[in-house]
Amino acid sequence: MNDLINIENKILVIRGQQVILDSDLAGLYEVETRRINEQVKRNIARFPEQFCFQLTKQETEELSKSKYNSLINLKSQIAISSWGGKRKPSYAFTEQGVAMRQLFINNAHLFQRLDRIETKQLETDQKFETIFTLMDKYKIKDKQGIFFQG
Repeated sequence: MNDLINIENKILVIRGQQVILDSDLAGLYEVETRRINEQVKRNIARFPEQFCFQLTKQETEELSKSKYNSLINLKSQIAISSWGGKRKPSYAFTEQGVAMRQLFINNAHLFQRLDRIETKQLETDQKFETIFTLMDKYKIKDKQGIFFQG
């Protein structure tokens, strides 16, 4: 019951939608806020605006002045740099965005594996490109035994 009250206190209304800020979501999942934001950036096509959006400077200022300020510690909500300014705008996640985040957490190992496969494929493509460039440079023909005939 305490957890439910905790979550209810983290739900804000921004742009007419009920949302949870990235730092609150990170706290619920016990991960760093930057990890959540990295996942969004890596999979931006899977997070359209109805799932997740970044707050504008005006929204951030309004939030800091709102009645919610008494319920939340805004310094923990919005990353403040050592020089006192905000480093990056916070993300706000809608209910669908939170569900999408859960999908990523449940399948993190698959996404990590896909990232490794994609990286390996890019490395292989670069190696082939190097081979083809060298073949063009030295005018190597397939008759010289590079390719198997038949």
